[in-house]
Amino acid sequence: DDIKHAVEQQGGLGNKQLIVFISDSLSKGYLYKIKYKNRKCINDTLDAYNNTLSGLRLNTTGWITSILKRVKQEAPAKHYSMIVGCQTDISTFTKGIEDSGIGKFQYILFDDCNMTGVEVAYELRDATHYIVGCPTEIMADGMPYKLLWGELSKVNPDYHRICNDFINFYSNYTYKGSLYPYGTISVIDCSQVEGMVNLMKEINTSSSLSPFVESNLQSMDGYNPTKFYDMGDYVRTILHNDPLLLARFNQQLNLLVPEKGKTSSYYTTFDKD
Repeated sequence: DDIKHAVEQQGGLGNKQLIVFISDSLSKGYLYKIKYKNRKCINDTLDAYNNTLSGLRLNTTGWITSILKRVKQEAPAKHYSMIVGCQTDISTFTKGIEDSGIGKFQYILFDDCNMTGVEVAYELRDATHYIVGCPTEIMADGMPYKLLWGELSKVNPDYHRICNDFINFYSNYTYKGSLYPYGTISVIDCSQVEGMVNLMKEINTSSSLSPFVESNLQSMDGYNPTKFYDMGDYVRTILHNDPLLLARFNQQLNLLVPEKGKTSSYYTTFDKD
């Protein structure tokens, strides 16, 4: 609804097309084309999907491939971007994209928690140019599309502006009358993933690695035990005695994550105690 509101504010989609898949149950899903008519956005239903069919069950490779092939058919384009608002196995997701023949996305944005880990970036390195998402939990409103859509709808978005607008929104975020000024966002350049992989192989075989205490690392969640840690904090800890290799890592990390933003604290619904 927020995206449709933003489209109405900017007077339509121009030469772009917006297609949405949403399931209203585990068994049934719908593919819509959003059309702008009489200053309003309307849903034009393209197809209904039975999410339980053999070979096309919800969140399987064939299911993802089938939807993306239909998107290509309904909206042929040189460039595609995708917003994901559900959790699915990333390896399955990547294979579904690959099998669809839709090509490499300009970006994949995850409107979900904990989705800009290096593991996600590695899996999707050949499926998208950029990944946009939150390294910690995202608050109830999710991505503020009314603010972000102007950039997200571009072929080459200004990712710096996206991060700034996101943090400005969540720095003053209120929920049920209370202030919850919490938000984190990062943009990953997937063309830099292989460079980080090669550097981490070198780091992990270095003779100058320092020991570390897991509990001292920056936690990125409230799970007990912790599931997500800050990669930069980890590497800076183990490379304490090798400033030259650490400098190379910091340089590669800045290339891998060219844009990011954070409030002074992040929020978690989980209690470590």
